[in-house]
Amino acid sequence: HWITLAHKNNTLIYGTLIFEWEQGKEELLALLDNYVYYSDILIKIALYYKIDGYLINIEVDDIPMKYIDQMKQFLQYISSSSSNIHILWYDSLIKTGQLKWQSQLNENNLPFYQASNQGIFIDYHWTLKDVAYTDTFLQKLEKKGKKRIYFGIDSFGRGSYLGGKFHTKDAKSYLLDHTCYSVALFAPS
Repeated sequence: HWITLAHKNNTLIYGTLIFEWEQGKEELLALLDNYVYYSDILIKIALYYKIDGYLINIEVDDIPMKYIDQMKQFLQYISSSSSNIHILWYDSLIKTGQLKWQSQLNENNLPFYQASNQGIFIDYHWTLKDVAYTDTFLQKLEKKGKKRIYFGIDSFGRGSYLGGKFHTKDAKSYLLDHTCYSVALFAPS
């Protein structure tokens, strides 16, 4: 059983809540219209299956502002539940409701980072300039936040720093050894 094996090796297991394309947008808006109800269901699922939390990935565009406020409330509701469910935000949707990967922590994705108790998974198209910008931006906010920022690395190399593949370990080493940020490895199945 994957979950048991991961926990025996001190590895967290997250479910992924992903919304894509027009159908995903309809489903997302329906969830946000009744986010307390659906949050409680997600918490029950996590507890039943013994997963540690969720990666929230919103890859739909033009979300009305009313729903952006509800998205933050949804993230905060689960993040602050007494059941200690982890919420990790994926760098895709920005505070204006647009689908626009940032590849860094900045004002556009900050509200979702702050509403998620485990932080943010930065899109894997980041550059060294994005890492430096995140450093400067984060210093203005908090001193201990680096571990809550997971810079993505696509192991297949699509747009990743140093090109992924056999250089995945080099990008990982750069982040862990020189920046103290966390790493999120991406490898589509």
